Amino acid sequence: MTITLSDFTLGFGVATTIAQGIASGTVHLTNVVPMEWIPSVTAWMGLIAFANVAVLTALAKMSASK
Repeated sequence: MTITLSDFTLGFGVATTIAQGIASGTVHLTNVVPMEWIPSVTAWMGLIAFANVAVLTALAKMSASK
């Protein structure tokens, strides 16, 4: 099975949306992770979402140039 650029971009986009939801507080982590972890998880998801948007921008350019 070969993963295409389009498939990868879709999956990466979904992961980015989930990270943004957690970072913004839209997705509540209560009873999902221990309470003392929530600030750290939220902060990391914000950083990951930020980096992922940069990668998605590059993927869009790669896809458009084909």
